[in-house]
Amino acid sequence: MTKPLSASKQIHRWQNTTPPTIICPDDVNRTAPDDGNNLAVDFEPTCTDNSGDDVNSTCSHRSGAIFTIGTESVSCTCSDPAGHVNTCDFQVTVTDTTPSTIICPDDVNRTAPDDGNNLAVDFEPTCIDNSGDDVNSTCSHRSGAIFTIGTESVSCTCSDPAGHVNTCDFQVTVTDTTPPTIICPDDVNRTAPDDGNNLAVDFEPTCTDNSGDDVNSTCSHRSGAIFTIGTESVSCTCSDPAGHVNTCDFQVTVTDTTPPTIICPDDVNRTAPDDGNNLAVDFEPTCIDNSGDDVNSTCSHRSGAIFTIGTESVSCTCCDPAGHVNTCDFQVTVTDKTPPTIICPDDVNRTAPDDGNNLAVDFEPTCTDNSGDDVNSTCSHRSGAIFTIGAESVSCTCSDPAGHVNTCDFQVTVTDTTPPTIICPDDVNRTAPDDGNNLAVDFEPTCTDNSGDDVNSTCSHRSGAIFTIGTESVSCTCSDPAGHVSTCDFQVTVTESGFVIVDNSLSLIGARS
Repeated sequence: MTKPLSASKQIHRWQNTTPPTIICPDDVNRTAPDDGNNLAVDFEPTCTDNSGDDVNSTCSHRSGAIFTIGTESVSCTCSDPAGHVNTCDFQVTVTDTTPSTIICPDDVNRTAPDDGNNLAVDFEPTCIDNSGDDVNSTCSHRSGAIFTIGTESVSCTCSDPAGHVNTCDFQVTVTDTTPPTIICPDDVNRTAPDDGNNLAVDFEPTCTDNSGDDVNSTCSHRSGAIFTIGTESVSCTCSDPAGHVNTCDFQVTVTDTTPPTIICPDDVNRTAPDDGNNLAVDFEPTCIDNSGDDVNSTCSHRSGAIFTIGTESVSCTCCDPAGHVNTCDFQVTVTDKTPPTIICPDDVNRTAPDDGNNLAVDFEPTCTDNSGDDVNSTCSHRSGAIFTIGAESVSCTCSDPAGHVNTCDFQVTVTDTTPPTIICPDDVNRTAPDDGNNLAVDFEPTCTDNSGDDVNSTCSHRSGAIFTIGTESVSCTCSDPAGHVSTCDFQVTVTESGFVIVDNSLSLIGARS
């Protein structure tokens, strides 16, 4: 500093009209500290005066004054003792080389609403600058911006008046905690084809997610899969990008409305055994169902059942697992080709009654048939018929229900053991003719036989034979067809004329007694 002139000197010096010389410092450039916006700056203008005296200097800012970031003009003035002044100016620039401090919010975690995938998120970065001035901040997303499900990076920048910038980043995560919505198809009911048990079924679950993204769906059975007769449960799952899942179930029912196919065996024809009327017959209907499952078959007669002679209808039924039935019928015919067995009675021998030639004979052939049925028997003679003396052949026939016949024969012999009855004529008494001694005498024995047949008779004399005077015995015989004979005798007496027979003696007619 220039010392002021003393009064004595001023009194004694000359008139000074020249202002002092002033030299300001060069413009001052300083860097603001990192943690503040002001800085003490020391400076001193140089003042010289032609008086050689000290010159007072003053500045608009004192040396060591605090300068804030920016440029300020400092004006200094030198004043000499003569009261002359001179001024100069210089710039003090405090340069901000420190970017502002920026503090981003902590990472933001929010839960998406159940009914949507976006969410407004408010935030604000903190910007502090050593200049103390307001700092502009900008972010890649505005505060209150809509964030969708997922994680997005938000970048924010603070810009100070010096143009320095600083950035920070934080994450905004909108978390999907809501599983997707899944809607299964309604239960599916289909009818199986007549010729098969499976059916392709198309379906698709409906999956929606609050994220708005596509949602993967998977099912336990693929759409278009083959379903067989019956009911199967299909489970479907929707999975959203957040890994949340939801499931639903529905039923696929393939209904069998087709009855099974049944094929009965062809009509069965068998021959009954010779020694019986029944026969075991094996058979099996063929049952086929579009379900492919085993089908139960039942028949009115079991396979291997005993069938008797004749024709029986067998009805078979196939029943599938759905309860549908179908029936068919076939005939089982057991044919009787064996004639019945017939046994005739042994030959019958009977004795004719003494007083007749006929006899009732009872008999019965024995008829048996492998059918076990009653067998009709007929004979050429009925049982109890009248048989006459002699032998007769009886033929019997057995006829079974199948029309087969068998015959046998036996003899019925009625034997005549009774000799014929013979009745000789009464003794014959004749008178010889007057002109001779012989006489023809006719006679006939009476022969009857229980046989009723004619009986041969013979006599020792023929009827009409010539008898001479006297008595002759005539013997007659009857012979029946059985060879039995019977005899009788009578007397033929021829009496000479004039004599009669009295008490078997000749007496002269007219003689005295």
